[in-house]
Amino acid sequence: LNTKFTAGLFIPLFAVVIVVAFIDRWRTVQSEAQPAWLAWRPLVMLIVCYPLAGVIVLWASHGFQVGVLSADLPILPQLGGTMWPLSHYLEQLLDIGGRMQKSTPSFLWGQYSDSGWWYYFPVAFVLKTPLPTLIFLAWAVVRLIMCAVHRLGSRSCLTMLDAAALLVPAAGYFAFALVSDINLGYRHLLPVLPFLAVFIGVMLSRVRFSESQRMPKIGQGRLALAALVLWLGLAAFWVYPNYLTYFNALAGGPGGGWRFLVDSNLDWGQDLAGLKSWMANNDVEQVRLSYFGEARPDYYGIKYQGLDSFPPRLMNPQANSFYPADPAPGTYAISATNLQGVHFEDREQFAWFRTREPIDKIGDSIFIYEAPAKGEPVDLALGGLQLDEINPEDFATWSSNDVTAHWFDASQSLILPAAERSWLALTRDSVIHPRIGREIEDWELVRENADYRLYRQPADARAGSPEMARFEDESGFITLRDAAIDWQDVAGGDVLEIETRWSKQGSAAPIKLFVHVTSDGGDIVAQWDGLGVLWEGWLDQDELLQLHQIQLPEELAPGEYKVWAGVYDPETGRRWQTEGGDRLLLDEIVIQ
Repeated sequence: LNTKFTAGLFIPLFAVVIVVAFIDRWRTVQSEAQPAWLAWRPLVMLIVCYPLAGVIVLWASHGFQVGVLSADLPILPQLGGTMWPLSHYLEQLLDIGGRMQKSTPSFLWGQYSDSGWWYYFPVAFVLKTPLPTLIFLAWAVVRLIMCAVHRLGSRSCLTMLDAAALLVPAAGYFAFALVSDINLGYRHLLPVLPFLAVFIGVMLSRVRFSESQRMPKIGQGRLALAALVLWLGLAAFWVYPNYLTYFNALAGGPGGGWRFLVDSNLDWGQDLAGLKSWMANNDVEQVRLSYFGEARPDYYGIKYQGLDSFPPRLMNPQANSFYPADPAPGTYAISATNLQGVHFEDREQFAWFRTREPIDKIGDSIFIYEAPAKGEPVDLALGGLQLDEINPEDFATWSSNDVTAHWFDASQSLILPAAERSWLALTRDSVIHPRIGREIEDWELVRENADYRLYRQPADARAGSPEMARFEDESGFITLRDAAIDWQDVAGGDVLEIETRWSKQGSAAPIKLFVHVTSDGGDIVAQWDGLGVLWEGWLDQDELLQLHQIQLPEELAPGEYKVWAGVYDPETGRRWQTEGGDRLLLDEIVIQ
């Protein structure tokens, strides 16, 4: 119980064994005319003393902790706020019960379910248990049946109590698994294996290979036992060190198991370090990564472009650069569980790879694919939608899978990619700033449907203004190319409109822009900070048209003010440096 909450399932099963033991003891006492209390004494020990000792040991391992149960218990909420020994343990136990009431996505042989299948664990047991062990188990069961049929004694078989002690917990626990809605992995069957191992060992160690045996003679039994043991040992050496990914020959071995079972059956994120070694050995600088696990790729020094993953932390969901029907060229590393799409809303997003052979596998849990380039590179600015929302027929117009996405907010910005073949897609319900509307009104409208409009960016869309200032840090620099402030007739309470144009070089870090309005004394009286594009899609040489709307305070006194601009890191607050400091004076304005 101190190791695994599911050990609690054995309590009613052991109770059955205790009843069998009591019946066995009662028969012995009756047959030998012994006092009746001799039959009851072990029963009292088993149902009173042993459980009490177990609770005391469990409590001692938690430092004899006593506390008040949380008021928001997921189950048995009526116990909330009451004082209990082992309260921390009980809260975790009740939380497990609450989690069992929630649906959990599972996968079995191409099927998906949130409530599982009764046959999930039988299939997992057959596919992941080594074949020699399955043969041993079948042999032991057949022998047990023959013992019962021929009524052989305990010297050749098992007593009723021994059989109950080994098979009731194993079979009962397995029966619990059949009705479970949580179908995540073979690991949930591990408590069954010790009972079965002892059962197999006892049954087969009592086989006698002689004609004097009352049971039918077993031909080359000793040789068969030795061969099975050798087979099992060789299988262990063969799969080393990737034991988690083991599948037997019925599933096609470790390399074929992912088609039947995923999640903790083979994939718990254990091969991320192996991916780094593979990249180093194969001179792969960067991968497109969909990883199933809690580890951080950055810890291993893996350079990657994040794809949809689980847990979903490798990619900004608003910056999805993956097009499922025709993936961009590059090296892809996809965890087996993600390959089957178990935890994704769109379970078919990696279907393109499932129909192809990987170029390599890392520990049989991370699959490596190479997507070749087709056609000339294309840049696509996306306003209010994602790349995978582009219709296949529109995507086909580019005759290329090398499509680089850039994301922007049309209500305050416009991204202008540096590439020659650049396009713009705007959702029909996008809020478009009037300045942005004027910028694109003469662009060629190539496609239009109920969801978006598709424009071709003209070659002269980029202003190509001279450099006003350069803001730098260790990862690169961002250049302010132009600025315009509409401050005529602006008074307190009005909105100050400012337009800036920027380009970047080398920076892969998240940044934000700021604009400050200061008094003669240097105090900030109004400000704006933010970024109208997702930094993941603002790439080298791209030009950003950023519109700043600054609400001036109603009580702002008339007079002269200064307007400053700069760049900063939103995580640390540290400003990037430019010549003469960490900000640039854009203009001096007069507030009416």
